Amino acid sequence: MDPSKGKARHTNIIDDTDAIARVMQAGQRRPQPKKKNAGGFNLAALQNAGVSKFKLVKKSPATPNAGPRFFEEDGLKIPLYDKSGKRKATARASKGLRNKNLDQLLDIVEEYAGAGKRKQFKDADVTKSEIADWIEAAETRALPPNPLSKLPAVPEADYEVDPKDPLWNDAPKGTNTDAKRKHDNAPEPAQASQQTPKKPKTHHADGQKVKQSPAGHKQKHGQARCDTRKVRFEEPLQEPTAHPPEEMTPEEIPTVSTKHDGDTEEQARKAENLARFLHDVRMHPEDPDGSSKVVHLTSQSEARILTASTLKTGRTVLHNTPIPQNQAKRHITLSQPARAEAPFVKKGRHGRHADFAHDPDRRFGRGHQFTREDEQGLEEYFSYSGQVLKEYPKYPRIGEHQGINPGVEDDWKENESWYRRFSRKYPGHAVAHLWPCGCERVRGGSEGEESEEE
Repeated sequence: MDPSKGKARHTNIIDDTDAIARVMQAGQRRPQPKKKNAGGFNLAALQNAGVSKFKLVKKSPATPNAGPRFFEEDGLKIPLYDKSGKRKATARASKGLRNKNLDQLLDIVEEYAGAGKRKQFKDADVTKSEIADWIEAAETRALPPNPLSKLPAVPEADYEVDPKDPLWNDAPKGTNTDAKRKHDNAPEPAQASQQTPKKPKTHHADGQKVKQSPAGHKQKHGQARCDTRKVRFEEPLQEPTAHPPEEMTPEEIPTVSTKHDGDTEEQARKAENLARFLHDVRMHPEDPDGSSKVVHLTSQSEARILTASTLKTGRTVLHNTPIPQNQAKRHITLSQPARAEAPFVKKGRHGRHADFAHDPDRRFGRGHQFTREDEQGLEEYFSYSGQVLKEYPKYPRIGEHQGINPGVEDDWKENESWYRRFSRKYPGHAVAHLWPCGCERVRGGSEGEESEEE
């Protein structure tokens, strides 16, 4: 069939008004109702007519973290749950906290104790290790202690905070703006229970159990930071109890044996006295810079070297070593071997071209040596100087805000003054080709050599 012979297609052109009317008319058309089935069984219609659809009812979420979410006491507010909502198992160890930088540690301090405590630490130029110890001690009050903790387990009676110390003094107890801080961003649980965290058992240095307070690890952490705080030799001692070297007596130094006593009460009493003594003198067995200290006894002409150490059993002991002291000048007196003839210095003017230019004794040094007293004093000088430099490696150069024990400083000045007088008296004591008196040594035996020397 030829498509050209088909009916021609017509195109009607309408105006805009007619087009709009047709569109509106098409929109107003209603759909025709569906035709009903003539017969047959409709299962879907029966189900929809007689049975209603089952709707799932959402249960209200349970509150697994019921109970207090924060530990609030003495101005502290420590969270008991992490960001994921899981309860913290133990406090964080100080060793792990030291890996954080100083700003991160100060942020934790501000979170626990407020911006005032952060500024207090920052102004005092506290080290990272000291801040980490503070954080661990604070968390230990609210959580069980960390198994890797290095903080000493001291009875609560020994944790007395010195109110004169501005750095380690916490906020006073009671309701005030610092002690009760509001955290609006911390959500409170919907349900509260009376659950209290389990209280772990802590042990004293001698193995005795220490009773915990009902609040759960309620040890005053201010003192714990004082015990773990590193005391350097150049650090000035400002507290009256921090000057035992000039005020201590032998009765005040506790004597603790390394053997366990049979009497438990006596053993506990000695350990308690030792812990209090170590706190008073700012000593700690785990601190390499603060485990030893030299004290001077006023009632006896001697000094004592005190060294605190921890045994494998965990017990802390104190070693007491006496040192003879020379009240006139220096501390160490060395015995001298007996000699056939006491060394002496001939009377007269010594040195080159002096009264002993032709003295044959210059070959062997007879009459040109130290006196016995001066030789002994020189050995004492070197011995005492070595002892001081071992305890104070940078002495006499010390920091701007650091100091040294007044007794050691006075002895050092007197020791140096004596050495200057000794050097003026024996100008050749450190010169290889001179006798100590200053006269030149005679190495040959001919008179010509002596004349050449003149």
